Amino acid sequence: MMFLWIALAVWLGAALLLPVYMLFKAMFRNGRRSAARMQQARFARFARGY
Repeated sequence: MMFLWIALAVWLGAALLLPVYMLFKAMFRNGRRSAARMQQARFARFARGY
């Protein structure tokens, strides 16, 4: 019986943490992408001479 409660707790924990993990992953991916885009724009501006 104890095993069933532990399994239920693990399953509930995973079900609650998975959306939070996906949200954080998406936020960090967007932040990295916008930072890379700004770096690219800064380099293009430098290459054009201003």
